[in-house]
Amino acid sequence: MNPRLFSIAPLLLATVLAGCQQTAQEPTDVSVDLNQVKADLETLSQARVYFAHQSVGRNMLKGIEMLIAETGVPLHIEEVKDGVPASAGPGLFHANVGENGVADSKISAFVADVTTPGPSVYDVALLKFCYTDLSPEAEDQDPRALLERYESTVAGLRKQQPNLTVLHTTMPLRAEPPGWKTRVKRLIGKETISDRGNIMRGEYNELLRSKSSPAELFDVARLEATHVDGTLATFEANGREVELLAPEHTYDGGHLTDPAKRYFAADFLHALAEAVRQRPAAAETPTETPSAT
Repeated sequence: MNPRLFSIAPLLLATVLAGCQQTAQEPTDVSVDLNQVKADLETLSQARVYFAHQSVGRNMLKGIEMLIAETGVPLHIEEVKDGVPASAGPGLFHANVGENGVADSKISAFVADVTTPGPSVYDVALLKFCYTDLSPEAEDQDPRALLERYESTVAGLRKQQPNLTVLHTTMPLRAEPPGWKTRVKRLIGKETISDRGNIMRGEYNELLRSKSSPAELFDVARLEATHVDGTLATFEANGREVELLAPEHTYDGGHLTDPAKRYFAADFLHALAEAVRQRPAAAETPTETPSAT
């Protein structure tokens, strides 16, 4: 028998026994400053925002609906479909864009929706990729190349619409599989099924963070990786710490629990509202095109 395995056998047994006694992770509430949420909703109720997303984005939109109900501050939320121009006036306009696992399809749809001729332009726009867009099964396997294509697209969009504020977002993460098998794999240095994808996403996110100021970044990955006690959920790979989705924020390893939807939505609303507040006065454009007389 391998001496190393023999020496850690008692630890493995203890890990297995502990894993057998584990209970399901209970959803955990995180406090939200409703006064700040109210102020952010009031700011956004006077602006036009476009949000391109997929499933975790739908989770956050559900959280926004919860916060609207709690604060009583109305915000027009409208889904944009098939390149049809959005209605005039302020609001949060959103669309499920592209195909999961094919990041370029989302980039193309994002540009098409933002530049579709309509009654008025957007003040702020953002594209959130999905955790499926960088994974062993995805079309993209190179985080740096994907970020370069995204940056090139944003640069072109800003030339076309110089008054548009583009807010960046990090890529969501996956949780490690629950249970004793993962605990054993961590102990003996083997990877789990979620590790390779999280390593790719982590590289993308670190590159994006290094190139973005806090004011132009909504860091959904850091929110996902932060435990309710403020520590980060990570694992070690290739000599560095890699973030993963904290188990208390998810019910299936990728999507958000109701408390997390609400908590993440509050942070999302604040990032959007700050982007609106920091727009230069010279760049402000009317939210409605005056009708001809």
